[in-house]
Amino acid sequence: MYCRHVKLVSNERISETYYRIGFECREIAEKARPGQFLMVRVLEPAWEHMLSRPFSFCEVSGDRIELLFNVVGKGTRSLSETRVGSSLEVIGPLGKGFSSEDVSRAILVGGGMGIAPLPFLASELTKRGRAAMMTVLLGARTASSLCLQDSFTDLGAEVRVATDDGTAGHRGPVTDLLGESLKGASDSGRVVYACGPEPMLRTVARLTRERGVRCELSVEERMACGVGACMSCACETRDEHGGVHYQRVCTEGPVFNAAELLFDED
Repeated sequence: MYCRHVKLVSNERISETYYRIGFECREIAEKARPGQFLMVRVLEPAWEHMLSRPFSFCEVSGDRIELLFNVVGKGTRSLSETRVGSSLEVIGPLGKGFSSEDVSRAILVGGGMGIAPLPFLASELTKRGRAAMMTVLLGARTASSLCLQDSFTDLGAEVRVATDDGTAGHRGPVTDLLGESLKGASDSGRVVYACGPEPMLRTVARLTRERGVRCELSVEERMACGVGACMSCACETRDEHGGVHYQRVCTEGPVFNAAELLFDED
């Protein structure tokens, strides 16, 4: 884990409310793994009081790191307005990422901002020769809030989309597409990776459990510190013996085996 001050080299609005920023940091880029995250704080012009925010690694190439975020409050609004050349404080890489070993076919599922960690994961799977056997399912409220499809199609992955209002792709939740993709799934090397809101993750966990498919979920939780000290991001999990425990999303996660996670109806 490193704490570094970096200069913002790009800040681009890519959809209705989504922004993508970029900066360079060799030490963090070399250690980063898909599914891990950074804590980011704006230092200029006068935001020293602002708490750091967690952001998944979206894309990492050489020394360059890119992050995707949605403007939802004061912190992300400030970040969206930060000018190229301004300073950021970044801490990372943090957390446990996705595993990419023993994968014969991968299905990546992103709902809303859940798309953020998936381009980096797709790139890693491509390096392992899995692009031709990779399906990416993206869900959003409307066509205008879909983004980064090219990040996957450029790698040769099959991309399917779903929108709540039907303005692009399938009308309905992205988990409908997952149900179709899992029909007949039986090979042990098939893995589902998903990130998104809790209702989506709950359905993904159920679908994969019913079909006996390995599944890893990236959990979205509010974080204050990112290093396990404040306990604000604890989530309920179940061990292999049925015991219930609390684990910190920032350190034991954010990626968990779907079988570990307890949802409201469990």
